[in-house]
Amino acid sequence: MPKITHVSDHLNLSEIKYQLRRAPDADKRMRWQIIYTVTADPRRGSDIALQLGCSSILVSQAVSEYNKLGQESFKGPGSGSNRSHSHMDEAAESKFLSQFINRAQRGLVCTTTEIKLSFEKKIGKEVHPSIITRMLARRGWRKLDPRPSHPKGSKHKQETFKKSFPYWYPQQ
Repeated sequence: MPKITHVSDHLNLSEIKYQLRRAPDADKRMRWQIIYTVTADPRRGSDIALQLGCSSILVSQAVSEYNKLGQESFKGPGSGSNRSHSHMDEAAESKFLSQFINRAQRGLVCTTTEIKLSFEKKIGKEVHPSIITRMLARRGWRKLDPRPSHPKGSKHKQETFKKSFPYWYPQQ
């Protein structure tokens, strides 16, 4: 006969239900739903997985982590935000970008190429440009590009054209 899944008494059913409603993302919500279901109606893990529409492996992992760590098993990043392989933690990223924020506030242009070179120098290895783009996106920066100018364009010819064009300046 298959083994019936049980959870430790870290929280009661109403507290688990409260955490289920407060879950910030789908991954944590599914894990709380597993814990709630096992607490309310202990059954085989495969039956719970079938009911909730997830894998039996997820059920056993969620129950095992909850039994070991309790509510602490839900701390940390959920799926899709794996910062464990990052080059810097969030505080170091903020400190690194602060020098460029100060320059940008003074009206100086900060390019991703410039930030990338500084970042590579700091960590001591070459990185893909998308790492910088994602780092800036995490911090709420957005890409602002100046309007491109034609490579054969001449500032002198543009000024001459502006002055000789009859409707450029209002008639007096």
